[in-house]
Amino acid sequence: MPRTPRPGPSHARLVGWAVLVPLLAGLAACSDDAPRQGLPARSTGTPVPGLSPTPTPTPSPSATTSPTASPSPSAAPSGSASAIPGTTPPPPGAGPPPAGAPASPLELRGDDLGVTRVGAPFREAVTAVTGVLGEAEGDPASDVSCVSADAEVTWGTFRLASSGGQVAGWVSTSTTLQTPSGVRVGTTLADLQRVYGERLRTYPASPDAGVTFDVQGVALGGSLSGDGPAAVVAGLFNGACSPP
Repeated sequence: MPRTPRPGPSHARLVGWAVLVPLLAGLAACSDDAPRQGLPARSTGTPVPGLSPTPTPTPSPSATTSPTASPSPSAAPSGSASAIPGTTPPPPGAGPPPAGAPASPLELRGDDLGVTRVGAPFREAVTAVTGVLGEAEGDPASDVSCVSADAEVTWGTFRLASSGGQVAGWVSTSTTLQTPSGVRVGTTLADLQRVYGERLRTYPASPDAGVTFDVQGVALGGSLSGDGPAAVVAGLFNGACSPP
């Protein structure tokens, strides 16, 4: 009976490698293609059909802090004029002097005339009034119209009275000289009532004078052309002087 030859070592190694090589190839394929459990699959960069790529969120621009606006100055409320410190706004009523009449520093403020006042030294007062109205037409005047006056100086439509060397009063028939509130010769009785309100007192005509008025709290009086609302101021006076 013939002997069957036993495989040698070389033959056994060949058979082993023949079995091991396919096994290793399979393991390599499994380790390269299949993701490991618990780990994300490695991206190959090729989009999978039917799946939309997750958009990368765009960082929001940081908010820009607006500069703090400076507070606007408060507007003065409309509808009413604001009084300027140190001045008194003229009340409504009598309008300004006639067109072309120059503004005068000599104002008929009762005892105060702006450039002088009742009780001031008379000659000094004459000099002050002359500086505004020019040279006097009568110094002294040929007549005296103020009660208890011992002398008067006249500048046509304005008269200054003296008593004992001091100013005793004045009389004005000027259409340009006026009070701080605009009252002057030609102002209507209706305007006087609007300017002075309840302080205005009127007196009926008498044998010695026509209709007259005075203002409570102000050393100011005057004469009127009548007693109706359309009556106008005929003259203004102060102190011991009589209505013109």
